[in-house]
Amino acid sequence: MPLKKVTKDVEIDLIEVINLIKRNKFQFLFISFLPAILVFFYLNSKPPAEKIFKAVTTIIPMSTFQEAQYSEYNSYITTKFRVEYVSPLTGDDLIIFNMLNNVKKIDYSKFKKILKSDLQSLFLEKISEKNFLNNAIRRSNYVNKDEFTSNEEYENKVEQTVNLFKFYEDNEGVNKNWTISSTIKDKKKYEEFLKFIEKTANNEIRQYLIDEFEISITTQKLFKNYLAKDVQILLKETIKNDKLKVYFDKFFIYIQENEAFDRLQDKFLSTPINNSDLFFASTINVNSTKYKNIIKENVNIFISTFSVFILSLFLGLTYVIFLSKLRK
Repeated sequence: MPLKKVTKDVEIDLIEVINLIKRNKFQFLFISFLPAILVFFYLNSKPPAEKIFKAVTTIIPMSTFQEAQYSEYNSYITTKFRVEYVSPLTGDDLIIFNMLNNVKKIDYSKFKKILKSDLQSLFLEKISEKNFLNNAIRRSNYVNKDEFTSNEEYENKVEQTVNLFKFYEDNEGVNKNWTISSTIKDKKKYEEFLKFIEKTANNEIRQYLIDEFEISITTQKLFKNYLAKDVQILLKETIKNDKLKVYFDKFFIYIQENEAFDRLQDKFLSTPINNSDLFFASTINVNSTKYKNIIKENVNIFISTFSVFILSLFLGLTYVIFLSKLRK
């Protein structure tokens, strides 16, 4: 019996709680709603968190059909152009004749075929060069120098940005493509930068191929002329066969005119390399870019406010009950 009485004294039934809230409604409402209202306005006034993305973009080599535009040139430098001629000459005269023929030939092994695999390798090598990326970032204003108070800060930011770019081979699917990835903030600015480095890299590769061809053909011409002059000096007084003398004279006219070199140059210039608008070693498929947000979104304002309100409601109720007991 005494235990039951103690229990009744301690218990506070629902009706009593409601009556307590009514009698202390202002305090209860103040404690319950004020924190939630403050949290709501605080979260709502905060600027949105800056989004940071991991961007992954596919690099596409030229197609087989596009590579076919180089097939004529590739065939030309690999075909053995030899006119089978049965010379009536014998002995030393035949040796001289064959020597002249060898001087006449172009060493086509010094000229490289233009293949899509090689062009893709050149493109990947170019865009992954730190020096290339460093210059591209500056020239495109990908990192705005005006946003920095000192040149040292700007240089550090450029270096950090260069190191953000990574290149991976994508082994998924039938075609093995490469991808370029970076951590970015501005999607539009990133895509514009990709277009810039694609154009810049292709232009530099095109110029590299032109320079390499010109060096090879100039070197070949120079060596042929040197060799021809040496042979001319060596054989001029030793040739006694009249027919061979005629051939000898025609041979040096041929060397001076360099018609074989002109044909080779024409074949090279017939490729897309001769047109900057048509040439590309590879392309960066900007439309394939996938973005992944690597920073958590802002907390949900309404869920956070409601959670604070429930907690405040409990605290307000506790406060009202505690206040009631004190008054007793």
